[in-house]
Amino acid sequence: MPGIVLIALGALWLVVQCGVGLLPLADAVVLDPVSEPERFWQFAFLGPSIPLALGVFLLRYRVQRFAQLKHESVNCAAYLLICAGVALVLGKLCALLIG
Repeated sequence: MPGIVLIALGALWLVVQCGVGLLPLADAVVLDPVSEPERFWQFAFLGPSIPLALGVFLLRYRVQRFAQLKHESVNCAAYLLICAGVALVLGKLCALLIG
């Protein structure tokens, strides 16, 4: 159950983050001055990737107790690092496409 909640929270955060980020892009198309949309997009996916990674980890390993989470901490750290890396690469790609 906590895994599903974390995935839903991360997905909602991602939708809100992308919705907020599309507004500066719309202003940039109209040539209004925007304060660094490239910088926003570089890190736009990093925040939502953390609850998504934790949710996927909890569902994948069926973690139900804290002791089991402590036992699987290396796998959890690997999930977090991989998802954070993918998020940063996607953000950099979006920043390069904008600029």
